Formats: sequence, C-alpha cells, structure tokens
Amino acid sequence: MSEELLNQPNFNFIDNKEDQIASINCPEPSFPWFYKLWRVQGYYNLLILKCYPIIQVSVIAFLGIFLIYLDYSTFIGFPLKPIITKDGTLPSFFDFFVTSKLRNLLVSILGIFVIISLVYYGYKLYKIMNDENLLNANKFFNDRKVLSVGGDWNKVKRMLRYSQNTENELDQEGFTTSTIIMTSGYFDGDIEIENDSESSESVNEIKDIKQEDGEVKIEGLEELPKKRKQTEENLFIKRCTLNNDLMSKLIKQRENELRKGSHCLYKIIKDIYFPTKEIDFYKSLIQEDHKFHIPNVNQWKERIKNKVNEYKKWYIQPIVLIKLLYNLIVLCLKYFGILLSPSLLLKKQWTPYSRYLLRQTQELGHETEVRMKSAEDVIEGIISLTPIDQFNRAIMRNLRVVFLLVFIIFFTLNVRSEFQLFGISSSVICNILLTIVILCYDSSQKEVQSQTYDSARDALTECFPQLKNIVRENSKQKDVIDYIKKNMYKELYQCLIDEILAPLKVYKLLKHCGTNSDVNEILQNVIKPVIEV
Repeated sequence: MSEELLNQPNFNFIDNKEDQIASINCPEPSFPWFYKLWRVQGYYNLLILKCYPIIQVSVIAFLGIFLIYLDYSTFIGFPLKPIITKDGTLPSFFDFFVTSKLRNLLVSILGIFVIISLVYYGYKLYKIMNDENLLNANKFFNDRKVLSVGGDWNKVKRMLRYSQNTENELDQEGFTTSTIIMTSGYFDGDIEIENDSESSESVNEIKDIKQEDGEVKIEGLEELPKKRKQTEENLFIKRCTLNNDLMSKLIKQRENELRKGSHCLYKIIKDIYFPTKEIDFYKSLIQEDHKFHIPNVNQWKERIKNKVNEYKKWYIQPIVLIKLLYNLIVLCLKYFGILLSPSLLLKKQWTPYSRYLLRQTQELGHETEVRMKSAEDVIEGIISLTPIDQFNRAIMRNLRVVFLLVFIIFFTLNVRSEFQLFGISSSVICNILLTIVILCYDSSQKEVQSQTYDSARDALTECFPQLKNIVRENSKQKDVIDYIKKNMYKELYQCLIDEILAPLKVYKLLKHCGTNSDVNEILQNVIKPVIEV
C-alpha cells in the first residue's frame, strides 16, 4: 500500500482484493437523522410521515366545509326558528346568522387557516428535504445497505465502527467545537463480525484501513478489541440521546417544579438550555482545561438570556391566547382520528413527565417505548386495585346495559315509523345512544392483569428502577397509586387539556430562567454528570 493512501483523511474499505471502495462518512450532527431513518426504514418513509399533517389539514378542510353548509333543520328533524320582533320582522343582528353571510365568513376563516397551515407544513417539509445533515445520513444509510438487515438494531450497530475528529469549526451561533465522524465496516451475513461472548476476545473484520495509531494490516483479518468497539458504538448512541439525557437529568433535579410539565413546556426548556450541538461542545462547558471553555461558556450563557427574552415576548398577554388557539389547532390535527373512535379519549397513556423520568441514560427511543409498553399491564393492574376504579367499571357495565336496551327500543320504533322526541329526530337519538353504548362498553371491558399490590409494585420497580425512591417515599398503597394516576399515567383527554393550557404556565417558569445561580446549577448538576458518564 502506498504512503499516499495511508495519509488519506477518510477510512477506505476493501470489499475484495481488487476493488477498493471509499467509505461514506456520517458526521456527528447526522447521527440522530440516521437513527430516525432506521426507525421508519428509509428516507421516503420519513417524508411520507412528514406529509401526514398536510393530509390532515386537507381532510379537516373538507369536513369543515361540509359541516358549515349542512342543513341542520333537516338533520335535527325540525326547522330552526329565528328570533323575531313583535312586528314580525327579524332583528338585523340575527339576520346575519340565518343568511349565507355567516357561512361565507366561516368558510373564509377556514380557508385562511388551511392556507397558513399548508404553507407552514409545506415549508417544514421543504426544509427537511434540503437538510444537509439528513442528506448525509441518508447517503450513509443507503451506502451501508441498512435496509438489508431489516429492523434488527443489534445488526445495525455492528456497522458502526471508527471515529475521528474534524478540524474545529465555528458554527452559526458562535460556538466552536470539533465533530466526530463515524464510518463503518461492511456487514456480511456470512462472516461473524461481532463476538457475542462475555470474554475479552477480539472482533474480526475484513478491511484495509488507516487506524488512529497508524498500524495497518493489509488484506487480512484485523483484530479490534471489544472494549474499544463498545466505546465507539456508545459515541453514536450518546450523541443520539444527548439532549434527552440532559432533559431527563434536569427533570429529576427539579422534579417538584417540572412534574406537571407538558410537551410544549419541555420543548421550550430544552431549546433554552440544551442546544443541539456536538458532544465536544458540552465537554467544553464543563472542562476548564478545554481550549474553548471560556468562549463557549460565555456564548452559551448569552444564548440562554436571549432565548429567555425571546420566549417572554411570545408568552405575554394577549399573545398567549394566540398560542392557546395554536395548540388547540395542532392537537386537532394530531388527534383527528379520535372522531372515528371517541373512546380513545378515555384511554390512559404515559405523560411527558414519565417518559423523561423513566428512561435510562443513553437509551434510544424505541428501547424506552418497548419497556413502557411492557409495563402498561402492570400499571393498569395497580390502578384497578383502587375502589374508585372498580366502582367506575361497575357503573359503566350497568350504564351499558341500560342504554343498550333504550337503543333497541328506539331503533325498533324508528324502523316502523320515524318520529320526534322533544323536537329531535328519532334517527339522531339512535345515533347518540349507540355512541354512548360504545363508550360504556370500551370503559367496562378493559382487561386487567390480576395480581396483588406487592407483586405489581415489585414488577414495576424492577422495570423502572427510578420508581424505587417514589415507592419508598409513598409507602402507602393509596399514595403510590395516586402519584401514578396524577403524574405518570393519565387519560388522553387530561393530557390534551394540559397541552392546550401549557402556554399559560410558560411565562411563570421563564421568570426563574437565565440567572447566574440557575445557569451554574445546570452546568454542575445536569450537564457535568451526563457528559462524564
């Protein structure tokens, strides 16, 4: 091998003895995109997911126009009579509501909303499609043929191999950091490239590369110590989970203050304190001997103050009311499918607080979801032990029977001859009764894992070690269950209400952000423990 080849900055791999293939590098800012591409299995699948809001806006637009121009007098079963004056004329104010003027106004408002939404989501899609980090991750994703190993993350990790530091660069926000570059070894299903044993044996790979220490083995099996390989794999995972790890640590530090936080609130806090930067940037904040320690710390503190002032401007009265309306619209788009299944509003789910509290350090998103999914039966079992939950299910079972009988009676009478009750068509009454029956049925037919409180508590703390302190502090069964129901596992409608009202809590929180004591606490108690892991 020539000396010129050895001095190349990138790693080169040999697929066979004749063909030399240059490796495509994946820079550190592209790591999270690479992980997202794996989760959705490809670039185009990711774009399709990003198109969902555009499709939802279009569907809501057609539904809104249909509801605006619907003849409700025919639908309800009796004509809508407007208020009239003594001389038999219609007041000018009410004249607006019984003519087409109101409908045209509503359609105009809906049209403005649709246009703004389409422009907004279209611009977001355009930015994603032209994101340099995503494009780099996609090249690396395709070059490594990740789809050939399917959804097996353990096999994907085997592809991630070597790292090197680029030259220090000054980014758009004025921070100076060095970026990790990740390359990979080719995956070959016929060759064992990872040793799964617990011993300290080496891992064999077929390659021809320039190592960091300059030692090269040509056209042969190179031994890569397992300990070194594990460290390099963790670099990738650590970068992908860095922001979530920092946020989890902050929530644990300020649990009483942030326990009832929402996605909106956590997103703002993360944007203020934890910019999406390289690992080396956060090292420079806590390592005094780092050559960029002072400029990066000063720039980071200045950024926090600017972000706090920026958010304060957007969350003062009456602008916060616009934020409330915006949250309502976004949630309507996100949960539009609930219209087809209203019972989902009563389904319990993990809160944003629990998703940060219960995740483990350097745990990827799909790993957290698997653990939480497996713990749902245990959570449901604990909640079902409370008398109030048992009483609610019993009430729903009885109401289901009552409304089902009433529905059968009305349906039978309606088939023979349609009639009106209190001016409402019997067909409409049947639809309402059927919806109530479905809701009662879903609420009463919940399968519950049968177990004692002690066994459920032990199973839960085994799955989530972070809960041991909470269980210890709230030793009584009622206190533990109340804590879980109020903070960790709520009905969907409660979570939606929290998200809608979240902007009202932002300004109060911002008053304590950006002070010297606050920033120093973040550095010492949040960033330092996470980076030094």
